[in-house]
Amino acid sequence: MRVTFLLALFLSTGVAFASLASRATAQEASSSEMAAARNLFRTGLAHAEAGRWEQARADFERSYGLARVPVTLFNLAGAQAETGQLVRAAESYRRFLQEANEGRAARYRDAAQTALAELEPKIPSVRLEVAGLGENDVLRVDEDDVARAVLGIAYPLDPGEHRVAVLREGEVVVEESFSLAEGESRAVTLLVPSVNVAPDHVALTEVTTETPDVTTTETPRERSVARSPWLWIAIGVVVVAGATTAIVLATRDDASPYQGNAGVIRFELGGAR
Repeated sequence: MRVTFLLALFLSTGVAFASLASRATAQEASSSEMAAARNLFRTGLAHAEAGRWEQARADFERSYGLARVPVTLFNLAGAQAETGQLVRAAESYRRFLQEANEGRAARYRDAAQTALAELEPKIPSVRLEVAGLGENDVLRVDEDDVARAVLGIAYPLDPGEHRVAVLREGEVVVEESFSLAEGESRAVTLLVPSVNVAPDHVALTEVTTETPDVTTTETPRERSVARSPWLWIAIGVVVVAGATTAIVLATRDDASPYQGNAGVIRFELGGAR
């Protein structure tokens, strides 16, 4: 694949400049942006010729960001493939095939189709299975949050080391690291801990339950009788009667301060008479 890419890369130098000029209006790029895109394209070619593919990819990415020229995208796809970004490279080739339908860029359609056909079988994939995923849990692959629709299907990833994790309220609750070789397919299964939420009635019980008085020796029957209003009415009558009796006895035992027969002093609620 590298031979096909390099041939198209170096032959496309002059074509790219012509394409940049012809598409300036369509892409609504300013003259300064066009000049910067052209310079980045040139430096990207120089890095690619020297085998500095990381730098070449960076320059082609920036050039394409300034002016969306199909030939630049074609070279970007090759640089992405050379640096292990197989998934992005395949998408760049597909986008190039959609955009390069006319003009000089269309000359590289065959090269792009050949490169894409060679690239696709090399893209590895993982089949993710996650049990116990909560409604608000977040599924993350490497540094990207992914939709739950990826579960149970072949999910394309670049070759190398990867990490899948489930986050709950921003915290990782389970994770798994794995590696993929070119063309490899594998499955990764995660078991998510259940959500531990205390039932509402537990808190309610703690609030409403009365704390027993450990200093009392009342039995339930005694507590029931003691709380009866009739008991306290009866006790009030006894207290009044007792007070009256004591006063009467004391009056009878002592000499009356009044002349005449000994009287009886009755104590009633509200005063004495």
